[in-house]
Amino acid sequence: MRPLSRWQAWRLRRATRSDLVAAAALVILAMLSVSIGRRARSSLAPRSAVENARVLNELELPPRLPNAPVIDASGATASLLDRMKTPRAVVAFYAPWCGPCQEELPELARVLGSSAEIFVVVSADEDREHTSRQLANIGLSHLGFYVDATGALARDGGVTALPTTFVITKRGQVLARSKGFSYGGLFRIAKKLGIRDLSEDD
Repeated sequence: MRPLSRWQAWRLRRATRSDLVAAAALVILAMLSVSIGRRARSSLAPRSAVENARVLNELELPPRLPNAPVIDASGATASLLDRMKTPRAVVAFYAPWCGPCQEELPELARVLGSSAEIFVVVSADEDREHTSRQLANIGLSHLGFYVDATGALARDGGVTALPTTFVITKRGQVLARSKGFSYGGLFRIAKKLGIRDLSEDD
């Protein structure tokens, strides 16, 4: 075999050093990626996200819902708080086209049972017959629903998503609010009403 010239040997040594530098850089990049991934995973953990969402929700909690006029299925108009028969009640903003609403309302009714009144509230532009049919489809026609005649309930309650559910006192003071459907939100609502057990046997 023919021996390498001085020039060829120099080029071979230079290539070997470049390969070592590139390999070291790749190892460092890989370690950085793993470290960043672990940090991101810990900061975006579900428990942290749920806790952050709960804190934000409480910070922007409206102090009370107004005693606004609502229309029942018969067409009669009366103020929401005047319809309350118990010291605390649940006001669930609902729409017949809202998938999460169809999930939340049956769970809400199951967990609360007879522990609290549930006022199902829809906006004035919802089709009332469609709303009645959809409530019947999920087995909750007995709850009925109320139309937010002026939109004041949704506006003052800061309702920006459906479902949004409140626990209120007879004077309209907001004790808890849950946006969207989650079992964490359901637990907060039940806790404010003194219900501790959310099992299937409720």
